[in-house]
Amino acid sequence: MAYYPVMLNIKNKKCLVVGGGKVALRKILSLVEGEALVTAISPSFDEGIIELAAKGKVELIKREYQQGDVRGFFVVIAATDDEKVNKLVASDGEKYNVLVNVVDDKDLSSFIVPAIVKRGDLIISISTSGKSPLLSRMIKEKLESIFNDEYEKLLQKLYQKRIELKEKDFAEEEKMAIYRKIIEKSGLLRGDSVKTDKSQKLFEKAKKLMPGGVNSPVRAFKSVGATPVFIKKGQGSHIWDEDGNEYIDYVLSWGPLILGHSHPQVVEAIKKQAQLGTSFGACTELEVKMAEKVIEAVPSVEVVRMVNSGTEATMSAIRLARGYTGRDIIVKFEGCYHGHSDSLLIKAGSGALTFGIPDSKGVTKEVAKDTIIARYNDIKMVEDIFKVYGENIAGVIVEPVAGNMGTVLPDEEFLKGLREITTKYGALLIFDEVMTGFRVSYSGAQGFYNVMPDITTLGKIIGGGLPVGAYGGREEIMRLVSPDGPVYQAGTLSGNPLAMAAGFETLKILSKTSNIYEELDKKAEKLCKGLKESMVQNGIDVTINRIGSMMCMFFTKDEVKDYDSALKSNTVMYAAYFREMLKRGVYLPPSQFETFFLSMAHTEEDIEKTIEASFEVAKIISKQLE
Repeated sequence: MAYYPVMLNIKNKKCLVVGGGKVALRKILSLVEGEALVTAISPSFDEGIIELAAKGKVELIKREYQQGDVRGFFVVIAATDDEKVNKLVASDGEKYNVLVNVVDDKDLSSFIVPAIVKRGDLIISISTSGKSPLLSRMIKEKLESIFNDEYEKLLQKLYQKRIELKEKDFAEEEKMAIYRKIIEKSGLLRGDSVKTDKSQKLFEKAKKLMPGGVNSPVRAFKSVGATPVFIKKGQGSHIWDEDGNEYIDYVLSWGPLILGHSHPQVVEAIKKQAQLGTSFGACTELEVKMAEKVIEAVPSVEVVRMVNSGTEATMSAIRLARGYTGRDIIVKFEGCYHGHSDSLLIKAGSGALTFGIPDSKGVTKEVAKDTIIARYNDIKMVEDIFKVYGENIAGVIVEPVAGNMGTVLPDEEFLKGLREITTKYGALLIFDEVMTGFRVSYSGAQGFYNVMPDITTLGKIIGGGLPVGAYGGREEIMRLVSPDGPVYQAGTLSGNPLAMAAGFETLKILSKTSNIYEELDKKAEKLCKGLKESMVQNGIDVTINRIGSMMCMFFTKDEVKDYDSALKSNTVMYAAYFREMLKRGVYLPPSQFETFFLSMAHTEEDIEKTIEASFEVAKIISKQLE
């Protein structure tokens, strides 16, 4: 069967989709956008398709495809997982002279399905000759951003202003300044009128030199369908990319920069230490001062060991728990991320109380067999696990406030329940406070919730923006770490003087600044309230979880309290929101399942601008719901 791209005007044409899943939904949406008359055949249908049918956008035939069903249709799309059905549809298409596309099967297709962009009566079909559906989607998104109803409103404003100014005696430069102010306030031309050439070129070069062009996966912007911007500098609450574009930053290096970028006292501390030396691989006074500061602040920590990253801290804590208890099994929670060490890159197994399976190539089944995955906020499940495996469990590791499936808060009794169960069975409770330490309060989440773990892992803020990690706990446990005991752990750059200098200065400022956490809480409350209103007023389902200056917008109407409920979020909607906010100079986490952060440096003006931008963006993305 010949395979060729076709450019079709499908307005008011009868089109058939065979299939009822997510792929079928995407194809139906494309056809509906082109104002086709759509029929779908399948024994069952995705909720999204059922909703479209309720709105009269698609006619549903609830049964298996039957030979000859293609007759009378302009085009037919087979979007099923059943190879026999796909072949039958393709054969029928040839027999009855109907154009057929079988998704992801060029050999059975007589045409490809182009992306559709509709503007009034104009329908633009985009095709890359089947070579790259992704490229078609990118072209579609770019065209969508060039002209929409918001631009039309902007043109109307400018036209009205022109009529007003015509009657007044304004110089040409004054008129231009007024027009420019109206355009800038709209925020609509940001990202289209500004250049991103340098970031684009750097990313193309980076992809040849590094996996995915990045040194950490989320930076690739894949989940938001965009090209990453390359950051050149940061100051306070703002960052600038290599093309000179300015953004209000709510990522803050994924949490460490609670004082904002380039805080003068922190920078001065780094400069001062750099002049004395950057690394010695030997003991320094700074390590001692830093250890004192951490032990003074974190309630459960009596002895602490500095390391180089959060991953190293959690990996070491797991080893220590096993060394202390003489047991092998670790319990972790689905959706919680504790770095990329082998024993923690484990996902849930097939049964409720079974051992986990590797979540990454390169992690062996032997490693996975010593990890059990539980559901976050499900204390009953933890109890059941301990009833079966309790005598062999070395410890439970948990983010006391989850920050890596978006921000998910613990139920009131969850952390207390973990403390009671681990104590009962002689297992250790490990709090991964890499993100929450010195963030939700000066004493971390354990101080906030008044639940004391046996071991705490730290990172991010304690390095003041430089690479760092730490783990600490009760003295009897920590004294097992080499050279005091038999649990080995070492690192050339552990306690690096630059990181210690930056971290110590940061903690010093936090400890001496009155009401800092109350102020951060007030700012975050205002921001979240405004973001929520922007969505509600435009008919968009959103749930916002927040604790202090950590927060996340989930594009779902449901409560988000664990990994499964987080996954209900509309990631396509979040991606659109991210791209539009970026155009307006607001830098958000490039993933639905990450946390927003606020800093001392964020101003009322920053927050107001962000809320204003969110209202503009909500109007645009709400059209996707129509």
